[in-house]
Amino acid sequence: MDKAHLVNARSVFDRIENKDVFSLVLMLCGYSRSGQVSNAKAIFDSMPEKNLTSWNAMMAAYAKNGYMDEAELLFQEMPFHDAVSCNTLIAAHSQRGNLDTANEIFDDMLFKTLPCWNAMLSAYATGWHLVQARQTFHSMPARNLISWTLFLNALIMEDDLQMTRSVLAKCPAGICLPRDLVAYTVMESAYAQKGELERAEAIFNSMPQRDLVAWNAMIRGLLPTRPSRASKVSL
Repeated sequence: MDKAHLVNARSVFDRIENKDVFSLVLMLCGYSRSGQVSNAKAIFDSMPEKNLTSWNAMMAAYAKNGYMDEAELLFQEMPFHDAVSCNTLIAAHSQRGNLDTANEIFDDMLFKTLPCWNAMLSAYATGWHLVQARQTFHSMPARNLISWTLFLNALIMEDDLQMTRSVLAKCPAGICLPRDLVAYTVMESAYAQKGELERAEAIFNSMPQRDLVAWNAMIRGLLPTRPSRASKVSL
């Protein structure tokens, strides 16, 4: 949200006589997205009653703007947590390379939901920690398409195509359907992210069918260095 829109939003907000939690959280998030953490905290402190959504919103405001000490302190002050609470801290720490801290938060969780497992798997998979990603993936009590895609991407980033195919073959049909399209898209996207555009485009061109995810992955890969080629792909 840019400054002008934020000023307008605040003007409307100030005219609301009986502000509920929803309007307060919306204003808090607006300040958070604009990096105005002190104003977000002022809104949070003004709340007569705080629910889990408002606690999570304030913690996310701290975490996303780099105030990790404040985010952790607020996390400890929260009356209770949910998956969003834990995922926010895990993601924020992993994005800053603090994987040990992210893992400590994950290990301290009494009840680990599937989104929490996926957040920890993502932290390892996107941080080039394949051994830990593998251990996390195999320890998961349940997996969804996000879990499988994260792990497959980690294998691709390590150029382990044989293991990628082996793992993909074990993906339940109810999750990875159609399996061939998932395989193509995962490999195409991973090669594009690595900058190996010729290999990504070769996989894209060999797809027996393409969905919106495959098209978008190819366009995203080409845009930074080959915008003219990306425009042709999008036609």
